[in-house]
Amino acid sequence: MVLGLRTAARVLIMRMMNAVLILAMSFCLAASAQDVGYLSPRGGVAFVAVAGSPLTTLDFSQPATADGLLTTATVRWTQAPAAGCTAAMKLKLVRPNVSPFGGFFVVAERGPFDMVNGYNTLTLTPAVDLRAGDFLAVVQTRGDPCGGMAVSPAQTDSMLFQFQSDLASGSFSSGDLRRGFEFGARASAGVGVLSNVIPVAGSSRGAFGSNFKTSAQITNFTSFPIKGNLVFHPAGRSGVASDPSLAYNLAGFSTIYYDDVINQMGQSGLGSIDVMSTTSAAPVITVRIYNDGGAAGTSGFTEDVVAPEAGLQREEIVLLAIPSDAANFRMNVGVRTMSEGATFVVSVNDKDGFVIGSPVTKTYGPNFFEQTTAQLFYNNTPLPAGGFIRIFPTSGSAFVYGSTTDNRTNDSQIQFTARR
Repeated sequence: MVLGLRTAARVLIMRMMNAVLILAMSFCLAASAQDVGYLSPRGGVAFVAVAGSPLTTLDFSQPATADGLLTTATVRWTQAPAAGCTAAMKLKLVRPNVSPFGGFFVVAERGPFDMVNGYNTLTLTPAVDLRAGDFLAVVQTRGDPCGGMAVSPAQTDSMLFQFQSDLASGSFSSGDLRRGFEFGARASAGVGVLSNVIPVAGSSRGAFGSNFKTSAQITNFTSFPIKGNLVFHPAGRSGVASDPSLAYNLAGFSTIYYDDVINQMGQSGLGSIDVMSTTSAAPVITVRIYNDGGAAGTSGFTEDVVAPEAGLQREEIVLLAIPSDAANFRMNVGVRTMSEGATFVVSVNDKDGFVIGSPVTKTYGPNFFEQTTAQLFYNNTPLPAGGFIRIFPTSGSAFVYGSTTDNRTNDSQIQFTARR
C-alpha cells in the first residue's frame, strides 16, 4: 500500500482528540483488561515507506482501559522477504498531554525486534508500565522491502495516525489520519488476552419441553494460524481462570463448527463464555442459541459476540421490553459482569408509564453470570404485560439481556442492553 498525502484537517483532528480523550478517561471507571492496541481478526496489508525510511503507526481507536504492566506483545507482519528482516520494528507506548491539548509524548520504547511474516510474539523486557488512556504505536524502522504491520480495512470509526518518522513526541495534528483501518498489534499483561465475550451460552432442558443448545462456528479470517481458548463460566458464581475450556487452533482461513459447544466441553447448564486469544488474533465466531426440536427441526436466534469494553457503564440507562402476551410468552433476564463487578438500580413501569413496586438494587461480583425469570429479577414482583424494565447502572460494567420464549413453540428471541 502506497503512502498518501496528509488528508485530515487540523480542526477535525482536534475535535476527534477531544472525543477520544474523554472516552479514554471514562474507561478508567470500568476497565476490563490490562492491554492496549488491537490485533484485527481480518487479513490485511501494510503501509510501507521507501527503503531506509521509518514509519510510525499509532492505534487511535483502542487506548488502554486500565492501568497495568505490559510483559508481552504480538504483531502481525506482512510483505517481508521469506527470511524476514532484522531490527525491523519497535514498539512505543504513547501518552497524551493534558496541556498543550492534542500533544503527546513517548513514555516507553522496546526493540528493535527482528520480524517475519505472520504473528510475532515478543517479550517486553523490562515490563512496561501502562496507564489508562495510553496508546500503542508500531515503528517500521527499515521500510521497503522489509514490509510492515498488517492493517485491515474496517468500519469507518476505526482510526490510525501515521507519522513519517521514528516517533518521539509531538502533536496528533502533525500526523496523517487514516480512517477505516484496524490495527495489527497488541501489548498485554500476559499471552492470553480476553478478546471477546459470549454473554450467554448453554446446553440445558427448560420449561415446556424445551431443549436449548448453543452452536458456535469459529473462523480464522487470516492466512496465519491462530489459537486460544473458549472459557465457560457456569451460572451462579464468579468465573475463574480454571473454569472448563475448549482450545481452538486454526490454520489460515479454516473453520470449525460445534453444534453444542457447551456439551463439547463436557458441560451442561447455563453460563457465559470468554474468548481468549493466545499470541494471535481472535477468531470470528458466529453463535446461535436454539431449541432442538429433534425431527421437527430447530428454532432460535443468532447472538452477538461482543468486545469486553462494550458492557453497560455507569449511568447508561437502558430498557428491556416486557412481553404483551404474558399467557403465551415467558421472559428471563440475564446478567454477565466484567472484572470489576456491577451494581444497578432496577425499576418497572407498566404500559401506561406508572411505576410498579419499589426499585431494587442489584449487586454482582466480578465475572459473574446469572439468568433468572424476569419476575425474580425484580424481587419476585409480578410484572405488567406490555411494560418495561428500567436498568440504571451505578458502578462497574455488565452485559444485561432479556430473553423471551414462546410457550407454544419454544421459539425465542433476545434483547441486549449492551452499548452500541
